Amino acid sequence: MPELPDIALYLGALAPRVVGSRLERLRIASPFLLRTAEPPVADLAGRQVVAVRRIGKRIVLAFDGDTFVVLHLMIAGRLHWKPAGAPIPRRAGLAAFDFPNGTLLLTEAGSKHRASLHVVRGREALAAHDRGGLDVLTATLEQFREALARESHTLKRALTDPRLFDGIGNAYSDEILHAARLSPLRLTTQLTADEVAGRALPVGRAAVSAAQARPGARAVTDGRRPARFEQTIAVQPADIDEQGHVNNVVYLRWVQDVAAAHWTSVTSPDERAEIGWVVLRHEIDYKHPARPGDRVIARTWVGPPSAATFERHTEILRARDDRLLARARSLWCPVHPASGRLRRIDPALHDRFYAR
Repeated sequence: MPELPDIALYLGALAPRVVGSRLERLRIASPFLLRTAEPPVADLAGRQVVAVRRIGKRIVLAFDGDTFVVLHLMIAGRLHWKPAGAPIPRRAGLAAFDFPNGTLLLTEAGSKHRASLHVVRGREALAAHDRGGLDVLTATLEQFREALARESHTLKRALTDPRLFDGIGNAYSDEILHAARLSPLRLTTQLTADEVAGRALPVGRAAVSAAQARPGARAVTDGRRPARFEQTIAVQPADIDEQGHVNNVVYLRWVQDVAAAHWTSVTSPDERAEIGWVVLRHEIDYKHPARPGDRVIARTWVGPPSAATFERHTEILRARDDRLLARARSLWCPVHPASGRLRRIDPALHDRFYAR
């Protein structure tokens, strides 16, 4: 699910495109997306976008007339800027915001549509979407300490509670706690004042700010090109489901297998004995099916590292024509194989994943 840094990146990309522009119309393709009846969607036509902002993990488009669109992308919702009048994709498309200079498409991968869109009028109606969490980037130490100790919970639960902290979810809470060297199972009431002041709050701010600063949230920050690693895989009879094509779970196996092979190709047995991996997140977009008799290419490369995670991208292509079948983004976390404890990756080791 997009969190505070991801939403901030969306806002940074949206503002120069839509602020000051008038919405020509809002097209909604999915009956499950719109969660409000008043004001009607048609009332947005002709209104000017005066600001884009964030409420927690929600994106807000503010229009003149004190009218707002509140978007919650949930896990698989994505926004795409396309040429004006672009069609809504048949399978994944949920809505399209048509502006004179382009169309903002909302899509959601998968069959379970959880993304939501609310149209509200007035500041009071907008405030109903605010869970009241504290912004870690602007909070004072005293505010942070008070929010953290308000209830006795594990640190993991407290950081991801939207009533306590604004916009932090599973992924960035893991990064914050790993970088601060604090156990996610530690109770908030057990933290000392020094741990809060010297580790939890500074590291929380640093992790969120660093993620926001990543160019495009995907690019390698120093301009180097990550090396691609490929494996050719033959579709097996056991991979086929009752619909006559490769089961979705098989793609996940391919994503993990090619990642493991890539890791093996750049490391020694001794290094692999010291470093293991666990997955924090897989995001997969399924484009086209693979069928019996196909051979596929699994191509993978790494993204920007962080203190706690290792980002990896994977494409699954049909070998005979290079047609993209699936695309995945994963977050892996390095651990000590024996103890299971989190560990850091030496930057020199990460350098091996880049083209020379």
